[in-house]
Amino acid sequence: MQQGSIFENQANEPLASRLRPENLDQVFGQTHLLGPGKILRELITQDRVTSMILWGPPG
Repeated sequence: MQQGSIFENQANEPLASRLRPENLDQVFGQTHLLGPGKILRELITQDRVTSMILWGPPG
């Protein structure tokens, strides 16, 4: 017997999961880091991200 997922129907999936971006183009804000040609976007697209600490004001 195979156990089904409680989230097989997308309507039952948590809101955070449904709204989570699937790629960088769906991320809003932070264009100074994630915009075309910017450092963090380039590191991510080249799969060269290492451990880093990002800080700043909340929000």
